[in-house]
Amino acid sequence: MKKFRFTMQALYNVKMALEKQQKAELAAADRRLQELERRLAQTAERIAFHRDAFNAQVVEGINSTQLAVYQTGFRALRETMEQQKENIATAENEKKRIQAKLVLIMQERKMLESLREKQWEEYKIESRMEETKTMEDFLGAREAKKKAV
Repeated sequence: MKKFRFTMQALYNVKMALEKQQKAELAAADRRLQELERRLAQTAERIAFHRDAFNAQVVEGINSTQLAVYQTGFRALRETMEQQKENIATAENEKKRIQAKLVLIMQERKMLESLREKQWEEYKIESRMEETKTMEDFLGAREAKKKAV
């Protein structure tokens, strides 16, 4: 009796490898996004800290040079924050792209698994039929032998 062999095993193996690779890419994209969000939160904390320091300085009295320094610092922090928001948006889009690709690969793999199951069922039916035929041939040969004796 022949052994079961899935006709698309090589393609199935490729899809499994691609799925594993996409999952790793998704995990890396997620880590990158978390890191960018952490940096954004740190920048927001720095802005709050400097705003508190500025408000305290205003209460004590502030000269025009100090005011200019604070304004420049706040502008730089706001620009940094905007750049970080853009980086986060880019990272989120990349993560969505990877997720979509992963979903597609998983669907293709599941389709191949379904096909493999169908081939397995056909193989089992064929094997049973082959066993039945072999048994019938054996019993038929035995009957013929009895009649000959």
